[in-house]
Amino acid sequence: MLRPRHALLALSLSGIALAQDVDSDTTPIVFTVSSGADLWFEVRARMEAADAPTPDDLLAQAVERARALDAMFNTPLAWGLIDAYVMSGDRETGSLASIFDTPMRIPAYLRAEGTNRKKIATQALELARTLDALAPKWSEEVWPARRAALEESRARLAEALDSSTLAAAGDQIDSWLDLPRPKGVPTPVVLVTGMQSPGGMTLALRGERFLCVVASGGCTTPQLAEATLHEMLHLFERQPLYPPPVFVSVSNQLDAARTKPARAQQVVHTLYYLCAGELVRRLVDPEHRDHGEVSGYYESVSDVVAVEQPLWRAFSRGEIIRPDFVAGIVQAFRPKDEDSPAEDG
Repeated sequence: MLRPRHALLALSLSGIALAQDVDSDTTPIVFTVSSGADLWFEVRARMEAADAPTPDDLLAQAVERARALDAMFNTPLAWGLIDAYVMSGDRETGSLASIFDTPMRIPAYLRAEGTNRKKIATQALELARTLDALAPKWSEEVWPARRAALEESRARLAEALDSSTLAAAGDQIDSWLDLPRPKGVPTPVVLVTGMQSPGGMTLALRGERFLCVVASGGCTTPQLAEATLHEMLHLFERQPLYPPPVFVSVSNQLDAARTKPARAQQVVHTLYYLCAGELVRRLVDPEHRDHGEVSGYYESVSDVVAVEQPLWRAFSRGEIIRPDFVAGIVQAFRPKDEDSPAEDG
């Protein structure tokens, strides 16, 4: 029996354990909720929002310790490693702090100047201890209402994306992108409250496992479905496939053309929005509007959307073939001759 102070780790891992008896040939993902994950991503969200009120003393302390840890990184990408580290715990017992007994390996390029691994490990351990102290109160006072709301979202999402719909989505993704469903244990999709909604992330865990996190606060069912399918696309692409699937091929060709990395990332990531939005219209709600449209993301990359959206529509309707779709994108976004680095000689 776990002691109360160990509740955070146990609840964080419950979603991972939940998937073990589900056949991935039937469904590639399984939906779950977790008090520990909800608390962790609540602190992460408050850390990023400077004006977020933190009325609870321990919660405020956890947020400040997370911000102190954040100051030790030179890019938010480092948090992806920490998120995965926390969610990778595979012990049946133990506190969150026990996960950090083994220091994290944060590569030098992610660390702020003058920050070493020992400093990061010390600060991460302080954060973990604060969360361990907060977990019992969170579970008793905050989690019951949060869980009710998240369970309602999970029920809506599980109905919209039932096993037959997920199978149809997998078949369509494979048909479009040459991207088959992964084999093995289904990946848990943990619904949380604190992250910006709708949104999500896909984490690579230890032991070649993955975990998707999707924010559900205040989302309509089609919005939740799009966020989930967006992460499912990322999940499918984690497989070692040859030849590479369509979006990876676009990325590889842009890299070979020496497109600036930030620009290439915009070009490729916009394709995920277009694909996930189209899947929702075909399988969940024909009137659905892409998250990229309603959130303003498409407007922020309007020149990319102006090229990709008509190409995607033609490709998804079978009006152009895959090589022409890829070539159209790569040709539009390869550096012009005057922007390319000078050749030697």
